[in-house]
Amino acid sequence: MPKDFQKPERLNLICPIAVGTRFTIKAWVVREKRRRFDVHAEIRTDDTPSVLLAEADATMYRMPSFAASPQREAE
Repeated sequence: MPKDFQKPERLNLICPIAVGTRFTIKAWVVREKRRRFDVHAEIRTDDTPSVLLAEADATMYRMPSFAASPQREAE
């Protein structure tokens, strides 16, 4: 698992998604406070957008802009 991967706080898998199914993932900020963002995401099929396949809630944090980056270290 990538080290920057963040496990969602709540993940609700409603039904399986068949291989080859076209789907849309949408995510949005539900609440924002300073550097903290509470987000919600949904996966729906392109054929029937009213069918919810999965949803998740997570908390994310904005990192300071002065954090070390590979480009900055090379300078």
